[in-house]
Amino acid sequence: MLLITFAGLRIASAPVPRPLLVNFTNGPAARTQQGTAALAHALDDAVRTMPANSRLLAHLALALQALAGDGGAAQGPPASGLSDAQLRRALAFIEERFSEPLKLADMAAACALSPGHFARAFQASTDKTPYRWLLDRRIAEAQRLLAMTTTPLLQVALACGFASQSHFTRIFRNTTGTPPGVWRRSATTFG
Repeated sequence: MLLITFAGLRIASAPVPRPLLVNFTNGPAARTQQGTAALAHALDDAVRTMPANSRLLAHLALALQALAGDGGAAQGPPASGLSDAQLRRALAFIEERFSEPLKLADMAAACALSPGHFARAFQASTDKTPYRWLLDRRIAEAQRLLAMTTTPLLQVALACGFASQSHFTRIFRNTTGTPPGVWRRSATTFG
């Protein structure tokens, strides 16, 4: 429970006749209509008895409403992470363009977010950075091509969006633990 007092708080220089005490319970009880109504009445009384503090009390009411929720209003997206629609859009964007050179700014623009916010929200939603997700998608496609075709490694690398065969080999080895040529031989032997 949080005890809030307005004693001595004022915007204008008028004296405050009495302190306003509001008990505010954080949690599900604070989201009930009764709790919200009681808080609204207390703030309304305070505005009437302390007109000099009316702007401050209005701002406080908005802040408390944001903390407690307003009981019935639709909630926005989570504080961290992408909304479901944004995540679907980001994953579809990566899926459609993983073989192209992709920049974080391009992925963020697809979700109408700044690059920094997009990167944090994407990681909160997927537990991977956008770059790691992109690399994993490229490696998955490379594994499919290596197992099902005899395409040269350079062509596989370029088809999956890697800048060169050496870049592809380094990322592939770091991700799977084996170089792509060795992985291909083992996949065709056991697959």
